[in-house]
Amino acid sequence: MAIHEIPPPPSEPNPAVVAFVDLAGFTAVTEAHGDAHAVELVDIFEVNLTQDLPPGGRLVKMIGDAGLLVFDDAPTAVTGILRIVTRTSNDLTFPELRAGLHQGPVIWRHGDPYGSTVNIASRIADQAVGGQILATASVVDHLPPEGAIAVGRRKLKNVAAEVDLFEITTAAPPSYYIDPVCQMRLSATDVMTAVTVRSRLWHLCSPKCAGLFLANPDAYLRLP
Repeated sequence: MAIHEIPPPPSEPNPAVVAFVDLAGFTAVTEAHGDAHAVELVDIFEVNLTQDLPPGGRLVKMIGDAGLLVFDDAPTAVTGILRIVTRTSNDLTFPELRAGLHQGPVIWRHGDPYGSTVNIASRIADQAVGGQILATASVVDHLPPEGAIAVGRRKLKNVAAEVDLFEITTAAPPSYYIDPVCQMRLSATDVMTAVTVRSRLWHLCSPKCAGLFLANPDAYLRLP
């Protein structure tokens, strides 16, 4: 009979800031450019998540196209996330990022964080759009008043009470277009395909995306 070791008990809850950062439109990128390209993006993304993190912050692991990061406190967390977003914003071949942050007690088990703080941070990231960093009051209360703006109260999946969310303000991003098919960012000076649909000029990364777009624009546009 095999003898199983008894795992160590979980840690006592400790306060931390949990952040989820993922690639906005990752499913669209995969659909348009294939699995191999998508995996390459995740590899690059993981490297970006670990570069220049401030002391007190670390990447715990990747979950699909999302990075789970934990920070000692709110100012450190915001500094780290802004560095990640700023670095990737300078690479227009990279999709936009979105992030969610929440501060609260965390229990560690086998090197992974557990608890409602982790769950809420994940749900907040789901609420963000490309290029947006959302956080709860538990985070922004520790920031300068000009560091965030209120975006309203949201109902999060499987969370009973509605949560007040705030957007962490960032520097103005460079001018770029978003490919409606694969959600990649495109520089205005790059060579690209452009088509007119519904009296608007749309910029696309390749003839392939242009063909998909022209064949069924309603599948990619969210217009009123």
